[in-house]
Amino acid sequence: MAATSAVKPAVKAVIYRNTGTYGSPTWTAMTLVRDVNISRPWDFAAADVRASRVKLYAPTQMDFAVTMTMRCDDADTAYLAVDAAAISGAAIEFLILDGPIATEGVHGVRASFHISDTGQDQAIGNVLYKNFELKAAFSTDAVPKSVITGAASALVETTPG
Repeated sequence: MAATSAVKPAVKAVIYRNTGTYGSPTWTAMTLVRDVNISRPWDFAAADVRASRVKLYAPTQMDFAVTMTMRCDDADTAYLAVDAAAISGAAIEFLILDGPIATEGVHGVRASFHISDTGQDQAIGNVLYKNFELKAAFSTDAVPKSVITGAASALVETTPG
């Protein structure tokens, strides 16, 4: 399907938690997530040569850096799983997309992440949310991937670099 130019409202982005296995994933939308920020910055190493007075660099490693804000709800299984993983150090596999998985051409990332609880503002007038930082975890299944959804929600995965 050919891409068409359009505005992508962030409210339509979705973060999914894999409740199955890597080879046979069951993607469950996490409905209590409010804000997500994904960045994939490269680390660079100097690649200078005397032929140029300009500093030269080469990309070495990419960081899948993700932050997420989630409303606290002790009856929500996704919230409980994320909060428990933040305490235990266990990894959770997420699929973070800029639209629904059923929409062809949606972009995002797939990886197992370690989760860090980075804070909760408990000011008297607030609803409770927790802020989490997600860092790509070592996985025997596969390395982190950039993804685009294809026909019938199939994921087209690309290893960065």
